[in-house]
Amino acid sequence: MKFKKIIAVMLSAVCALIAAGSSGCKKSAPAATEFCVMNGYENYSDLEKTLMNDNIFGKATICKDGNFVTEGEGSMKLDLDFDSEFTASSQFACVFKLNVDRYDEKFRWLDDITDICIDIYNAQGTKYDLYVGVYGDQNKCWLSDGAKIAANGWNFVDIPVKPWFFEEDTLVREYRFYIDGVTESEEKKATFYVDNIRIGVGAEGVFSPRELPAQSAGENEILDFDCADDLDYILSVQSVADGEFLPFLSVGQSPYVKIGENSGALKVGFGRTHAWGLAYVEGNGYDISVHESLLSKIANQKSVGIVCYNPDSTVHGVTLTAQSAGRIYSQKVYVESGATEKIELVVDGASGLDSLSLRIDSWNLTDSGCLYFAQLRYVA
Repeated sequence: MKFKKIIAVMLSAVCALIAAGSSGCKKSAPAATEFCVMNGYENYSDLEKTLMNDNIFGKATICKDGNFVTEGEGSMKLDLDFDSEFTASSQFACVFKLNVDRYDEKFRWLDDITDICIDIYNAQGTKYDLYVGVYGDQNKCWLSDGAKIAANGWNFVDIPVKPWFFEEDTLVREYRFYIDGVTESEEKKATFYVDNIRIGVGAEGVFSPRELPAQSAGENEILDFDCADDLDYILSVQSVADGEFLPFLSVGQSPYVKIGENSGALKVGFGRTHAWGLAYVEGNGYDISVHESLLSKIANQKSVGIVCYNPDSTVHGVTLTAQSAGRIYSQKVYVESGATEKIELVVDGASGLDSLSLRIDSWNLTDSGCLYFAQLRYVA
């Protein structure tokens, strides 16, 4: 059972005495963001709180060398070795996870989380990819973003969570970190140091609803993705059939990419974690959803469209989906290599839009890839 925040405030003293395994009581969030260390890897006990299962090939130890520590006196050293007779040939990436049941209650509520931060040292001369995901209730997984891990040094990664997308008391079960690229490297081995995993908890950076441009006889902008602020209004979410076989996803704004009349585009990078092709099954895949505050401003719409540019050598299937009063509208387009296509969804007669999302299909067939999107607009 979950309680309203006002009750949680009254019971906060009692909640502090409840074991970490109890998730029925919610504390009120601080007035401003507080960055709290979730794991600083000071000792073996901290290492035990990191779940690795069969996604780590090599070993994890505590490092006390100050050159590889950013907080406290220790860090986690990951010596990855995918060149081994014990390595499953199907494994694509190293995955380590923090289960919130083993941590403080303040890390449990996604609607109070503003940032996920991690310090990671890449001891190789090669860049790698880091993806950060959050696994929650009802087999939902949200992947806010990804980052390149620069070679031969520390990388200080801050992933925004966008708490305004989540209902009150949205429960986190695991924070997930994926390191990709080691299995594809020539040596299939790499060393990383991880420290100072911290979570921004609080209400700083409160969401400000945006007014849409006035309606006209032509197209009306929802999101053109011509500025980085547009990222505040989209979120990646997946319903997970098998949590170990998630496709990777990174979402960012590219200001210098020109698509049609637009300078600036939404860049979506993606990959897969598993060679067996289980990353995508029918009905699964990441949906890039538009915030409801924009949809509530759309009226008398006849169609919704978005422009997609495919720079890859592989054809990609892209689906635009909307829901209105329980009815689902969907349009899928296969975008050829090097092509720019408009995906147009006819929604004439719909009484407003309850949801609007993009999906990139066939993760299991395409390995890694990239698509650009611009001009998400509607015609009234």
